[in-house]
Amino acid sequence: MTPQPTTASSLRAPLPDGILQQTGESHRDRSRAALYRALNGSASESDTDTAARTAESIETHLFHIHNDTPNQDYLDDVKTHVYNLKVKGNEGLREGVKSGDVECGAFARMSSE
Repeated sequence: MTPQPTTASSLRAPLPDGILQQTGESHRDRSRAALYRALNGSASESDTDTAARTAESIETHLFHIHNDTPNQDYLDDVKTHVYNLKVKGNEGLREGVKSGDVECGAFARMSSE
């Protein structure tokens, strides 16, 4: 068995079944969960589906950007995007991504600068 790279603890915690569409690849599924948590925060239950679909779309774009390989660069990019969604002062970005004002593909291509 190939050793798995170490990831942030926020990428490890599972979500209840049925919230996110599973890819069957553990790094991708954990990445989707981390993006979902960053988007959903303390949102109402009605926002759950929107946050889930948005997280799935962002993760898919990030995966394609990294040549469909969940390598360390992909994982680092996911962590950066999760951080940027969670950080105080970026509420406008988070809401823009959730509402669709910021397209998921455009957000996935954004750098942290």
